[in-house]
Order: sequence, then C-alpha cells, then structure tokens
Amino acid sequence: MLWVYDLTGVDLEWWSAAAPAELAATATPGDQVLMLLEGMGPAACQRLMERLHQAGYPARWDTVEQRPALVIDVVPARATARPAGPAQCSEAGP
Repeated sequence: MLWVYDLTGVDLEWWSAAAPAELAATATPGDQVLMLLEGMGPAACQRLMERLHQAGYPARWDTVEQRPALVIDVVPARATARPAGPAQCSEAGP
C-alpha cells in the first residue's frame, strides 16, 4: 500500500515526534510511505529524517511531481537494516 502524507504547512517539529508512532500504527511490511515536504526548511527536514532513522524507518530523498519528498520502504522488523546515517537535507531538497 502507498501512504502519502502532504506535510505542507505542518509543524515538522511536532510531526517528527508523532511520525514514528503514526507509521507503526498504519504502515506494514511492503508498504511505501511518501512524505511531501515542499517549502520546508532544511534543518527541520534533517531532524525529521534523523527521528525516522532512529525509529527504524530509514528515509531517502526523492522528487514526486517536482515536489521534494522523503520516501520510506517499510520492511519486516527482523530485516530492517539501518544505514550508517540519514542523508543530508538541503535548501534545494533531494
């Protein structure tokens, strides 16, 4: 299943704290999650990526219909391998 979160205008500090529980409650292995981050500052995006990484949801940058987005491929817990660290955000997005 594909889950899309349009975070335009959302307080990313709040979402960074809420996202791990939201994903645990909704996403299942094999799902893909897109978080659209148009117009968000790089520092807030970086904190969101770090929080997701710490919670076992490594994200990668992509562009969806020319909008910056974080993409998470949800895998079974036993197979989750955390990368060395989250990618870096920039003003330009991915």
